[in-house]
Amino acid sequence: MTRIIFLLLLLAISSALAIRTGKEKCPFNDTVDLSNYMPYDNGSYSYQNIIIPKANVSIYEYRLEFLDTRRPVPGHPRACVCGPRHHGKYCIKLCCEPGEFYNETSLSCMEIPRYQNVPSEMTIMAEDYEQKLVNVFQKFTYQVGLPCDKPKVLSSDLDTWDILEDGTLMISNYDAHLDTVSYCLTPKWDDSLNLNVFMPMSCPMKSEVQFSTILNTYGMLLSVSFLVPTIAVHLLLKELRENLKNKILICYLLSLTVGYLIISMINITQARFDFVSCSIIGYIGYYFLMAAFVWISVLCFELWYNFKAQSYEFCTSRCLRRFKIYSMYAWGLSALMTAIVVWTQLSDYVDDLYKPGIGIKVCWLDTRKWSAALYFYGPNTIILIFSAITFVYVTMKMYRMRCDSITKIQKQSFFQENVVILVRLFLLMGITWIMDILSFCVRNYPQFDMFFVLTDFCNAIQGVLIFILFVMRRKVTSLLKAKFLGKTVKGNGDDSIQFHSTLSMSTKVT
Repeated sequence: MTRIIFLLLLLAISSALAIRTGKEKCPFNDTVDLSNYMPYDNGSYSYQNIIIPKANVSIYEYRLEFLDTRRPVPGHPRACVCGPRHHGKYCIKLCCEPGEFYNETSLSCMEIPRYQNVPSEMTIMAEDYEQKLVNVFQKFTYQVGLPCDKPKVLSSDLDTWDILEDGTLMISNYDAHLDTVSYCLTPKWDDSLNLNVFMPMSCPMKSEVQFSTILNTYGMLLSVSFLVPTIAVHLLLKELRENLKNKILICYLLSLTVGYLIISMINITQARFDFVSCSIIGYIGYYFLMAAFVWISVLCFELWYNFKAQSYEFCTSRCLRRFKIYSMYAWGLSALMTAIVVWTQLSDYVDDLYKPGIGIKVCWLDTRKWSAALYFYGPNTIILIFSAITFVYVTMKMYRMRCDSITKIQKQSFFQENVVILVRLFLLMGITWIMDILSFCVRNYPQFDMFFVLTDFCNAIQGVLIFILFVMRRKVTSLLKAKFLGKTVKGNGDDSIQFHSTLSMSTKVT
């Protein structure tokens, strides 16, 4: 077991290093495209009189468009130049090269006629909320590109907008702040002024939520409606709640319920949260979902421990001490990971490329960025690998025991109790969460979308499956009948009712 833990830690470190040492040296919106520029002999570039060292150049195999929609493209060089972190000026984005304007009819860039002016100044909003006139090419470093295939000029009558000093486009009537990925500026003729002025172009603000998001959200709410009675049954029945494995299961279900509720609220609510509220909601959701995964690892360890020791503990002082240790580990580790996420998000020492993104554009981890693997999918992959190893170990143990008919008879009850739990957990939690991680890994490949819509929905409704497999059992229904109707039903194996004394010691099977 020590070797397994060591290998898992080694895998975690390797994954983190792989992410950290990737091709990209900074977030996409801090870069400029160097495809049309030739490097010097030493690998450096000159861009708008800025000498860019080779160390600041990376190969990007995608482009970000409106609202960070990722589009795969052939690898091309981009350089980190925007913002103080790269010792440069903030960036704005032009739709076309200087001296050109974007024609919405031909959907292409065209040269400004010679008899018209080429704008270079515009009014921006300063940090003190005062309007000031600046020279765009002196104040900012400009990028060039469109936010989508068919951008539209913002209406001068219906839209209230300002360019901020950091290059962000603020659209007041939409309560939106768009970075340079989601807008561009183009010269446009103003009849009232009789000259060209800079006007922002962006893409339609789609208010409809994706079908998959709606499906998963209502699937989670359906899960919660089944998870709550599952927890209630386990707390209500003494024979269930005083079993150590069931105590751990209850903690997992509680964590999953709170996590699902928060994610559903984020997806389904029409309310707009400020930065602080959005961040708090996201961190709470992260804490409980991480706790759910950690409790899975605790449950797998407990099952592995039982198989190794070949003992079955009901409710002894030793089992209670172990549960306290498990609780400190699970809740404490989740709190530590949440604290790391909070510090990383708020720290000025961490590049935006490696920040989780909670509270910035979404109230949850920004799963459009690979950094989500560092804080959520990566650690959870390690936990699921541990669960899979436990499953294989127990399966091999079962096979060896079956070869000895005498041992099989002596330990039949013990193995049946543990194996049924393990198989259910692995099929329900292991496979569904593994598919969720795979869905994240291939999120930029549309050909897999339909398949993972189905698997994500299965993961969202796992509360229903948990209720069926852990509550709708003959043993549990018999206990409920015995408690409320005074009926006692006896059976065999997993379906039998075994009443244990709370004073009984652990049974060592030999």
